Amino acid sequence: MSDGNHVKNKKQEQKNNTPIGKKQKLFNFLTIILVVISLGMGGYNLNNLQSDNIEDNQFSSSSPLIDFGGLYGTHQCENGGFSVLIGNDLNSNVDLDYEEIEAAKNICHGKQGDPGPMGNRGYWGYNGSDGENGSDGADGNSAFIQSKTGPIGTCSSAILIEMGNDSTSKEIESRLKLCLGEFYEGRLTDIASSTGNSFVTGCSEGIMVNDSLIFSAISAGNCMLFSAKDTTITQISNSTNFLPGFHLGFTLHENRVWFDANDGLTTQLWSTDGTDLVQETSLMQEVSSGDSLVSSGENLALLQDNGIRFLGNSSGFTSGSYSNLTSINGKFAYNSNSGIILDGVNIGGEIHSEMIFRDGLYYFIASSDSFGRELHLSNGYDLVRLTQIPNSLVGNKITPTFVNNAIIFDSNSLYVYGIENQTTYQLSTDILVHSSDHAFSEGKLWLSCSLANYGNEICIADENGVHMVEDLVAGIGSSNPKLITQHDGMVFAILVNSSGGESLYHVSEEGLSQVYVPNQDNLEVGDRGELWFGPNLVYLTADTLTHGTELFGWSHGQVSDDWIII
Repeated sequence: MSDGNHVKNKKQEQKNNTPIGKKQKLFNFLTIILVVISLGMGGYNLNNLQSDNIEDNQFSSSSPLIDFGGLYGTHQCENGGFSVLIGNDLNSNVDLDYEEIEAAKNICHGKQGDPGPMGNRGYWGYNGSDGENGSDGADGNSAFIQSKTGPIGTCSSAILIEMGNDSTSKEIESRLKLCLGEFYEGRLTDIASSTGNSFVTGCSEGIMVNDSLIFSAISAGNCMLFSAKDTTITQISNSTNFLPGFHLGFTLHENRVWFDANDGLTTQLWSTDGTDLVQETSLMQEVSSGDSLVSSGENLALLQDNGIRFLGNSSGFTSGSYSNLTSINGKFAYNSNSGIILDGVNIGGEIHSEMIFRDGLYYFIASSDSFGRELHLSNGYDLVRLTQIPNSLVGNKITPTFVNNAIIFDSNSLYVYGIENQTTYQLSTDILVHSSDHAFSEGKLWLSCSLANYGNEICIADENGVHMVEDLVAGIGSSNPKLITQHDGMVFAILVNSSGGESLYHVSEEGLSQVYVPNQDNLEVGDRGELWFGPNLVYLTADTLTHGTELFGWSHGQVSDDWIII
């Protein structure tokens, strides 16, 4: 079967012992940590774990041990440190011998601060009379450490150690997570049962809120609202053709998801926090195709063909014909018949992109004269054209993006505007922008690009240049990158692999790493919806032979620094 008809779990191979810097713990915690980890690990005996933690796990005849020692192997600890040694007690001597060490993690000491300058010596004073004894001070807070074992997050068998400096408030300042079991990966839904497609055009919206994925999917021919929290799927709306987000999609506003939906009589604005469901409007002119909804600070704006309706703290209605509604820095911007309206001020021109904001200035693509679409700036009152690119299609695919002290945008290829020197230049004449898929992470722009001899691949750019990350499908073949998404400093994308199927890849400057293949039948992945990142899973859609297009989940902790994998 293409997806195995069941959840597939796979333990990631142990990473090498390249040292990873951890937050420096207070020295007086170390003995406590050793005791807690040893007790937690010692709880796993030869046959089973305590029944209230982890059940049905099989272990070898040796016992796992954790020890502490000096810095292990090659390291970058300039100020010293210690190592956490992990392995199995093969000879049962209750000591972790050198040949029994399976993994070692170095913990570096922080750099000692420089001494301050010596002050001037003061004058000798006269001895004063003894003062009265002061009142006793309040009791200080004590440090604490606590641990949990069992299934944690999407790891089937784990140890979680939490530490803090206030045993009263129990505020957790650091965590150490060890996964001894397997991370989850597999199919999550079969809402449209058997070979039916749960995700189709017009019913595949999704957005994260309160650690849950809110999404629309087909059940018994009706488009309904659901939530996913890790592997638990819950139906939110009733079993009618609710059509959530059919016209407006999903918009996150004040910790709730707002969308259009039809209750069988009219299409209005609704919202949910993942548990409840609230109808927010009863408009005479119901929501329809061509409308748009934008959030800005404490307010929402609904653009319709007869005007803009503002919801929230500044409620009201402005009649007229408007377009290209957007927001930035808590302010709305849109086109009117006489110019761009930015926070209620007409600055002229016509806006064509989203805005970015820095140092009191707004940057965006607009047209204001015969040069057409160009990069502009505004201080909120005036409109200034910054570029003049011949045959311009400026911002057609890559909207203006800050990269260090420059702005990158596209006009068939990539261009850079230097904010400090106020100059514009083309990054490359050989590398063209393939699609609007792009993401910004760690000072770099990641995008889908086209090269004459390499097809469509993934590229990386900054203000100094642009280059292809890797020719995944050799020669003029294309990996056709899509859904390029950043999460916690990591970049992921759906790419066509060498066998012609689509897979989830982790993308870095060092290259491309395939991390998850939802199906083995070379079928479509990610053609519906997006890559949605929750605390433990990345959610994505994929087609299968036996279940149609469904929702899948993959544990991104397998490639992040959040977990130590045993």
